Amino acid sequence: MEDSPEPFLCFVPPLLTAIQSIPSDALIGLAVILVLLLFSALISGSEVAFFSLSHSQIEKIRKLRNPSDKHVLNLLERPKRLLATILIANNVINIAVIVLSSFVFSTLFDFSSRPVLGFLIQVVLITFIILLFAEILPKIYASQHPLRFSALMASPLLVLRRGFSPLSTLLVRSTTAIDKRMAKKRPNISMNELSHALEITTDQGTT
Repeated sequence: MEDSPEPFLCFVPPLLTAIQSIPSDALIGLAVILVLLLFSALISGSEVAFFSLSHSQIEKIRKLRNPSDKHVLNLLERPKRLLATILIANNVINIAVIVLSSFVFSTLFDFSSRPVLGFLIQVVLITFIILLFAEILPKIYASQHPLRFSALMASPLLVLRRGFSPLSTLLVRSTTAIDKRMAKKRPNISMNELSHALEITTDQGTT
């Protein structure tokens, strides 16, 4: 005899009543948060997907003629700009999730008497949700399927690269300038000087 679905149907009316009791603004906020978390997961996964592609996989993409594969190669030609676009887009989305979650929490719960408790609950819950569903899980999946994931996100990332072009250009130029300054401060030691220094330390150690 198959299990009857009737026992589970008893939970439907209370669930519908609970949903109907939620203010419409909070429901819209929750829906937008879910969409933003999906976008954040896709963008976070694309970071791992693009930068974990091996040389053989890139050569395989070069032989294909799909538009998405051409977009992947286009993005990989400027890896710093790609990484800057991913980081900027991910941070913007996560900030939007935090702001919206604060609005939804203030609508659903009253922490006016205990604001510190409300702040801690919100921070811990939202941080856990973002880390699990928008960082860890999509990156694990993207690391296992980098070709599929990079092809899926190539076109959206091209659009985001154009949209965030001023910010990504500023970020890339600033990091390049920092790298150049750090390179100037690094001691320029040749291999001969290094081997000579090792010989001196070895001789001192044996005496």
